Amino acid sequence: LFTLSFTHGGYGRTNRSVSLDKLNNFRVLCDTSSIEIFINNGEEVFTTRFYPTKDNVGIKLSGENLKGSICIYEMEAYKIEN
Repeated sequence: LFTLSFTHGGYGRTNRSVSLDKLNNFRVLCDTSSIEIFINNGEEVFTTRFYPTKDNVGIKLSGENLKGSICIYEMEAYKIEN
């Protein structure tokens, strides 16, 4: 079971879940007010808005029998000029 849980910042939303036979990979894209999670190369996709507070801006991953690696890439804003 893969679950996206909001403890703070969900504004009424608490949990969204999907049952999986196996979790092979997932990719998370996040900015200041939205998050997209692509599970198993896009077989399942979670997209939602969130509103983090100044004191609560992190993402927590947890589970059982987790193995693998994590790569984090910081993205820079692309400025569009008129």
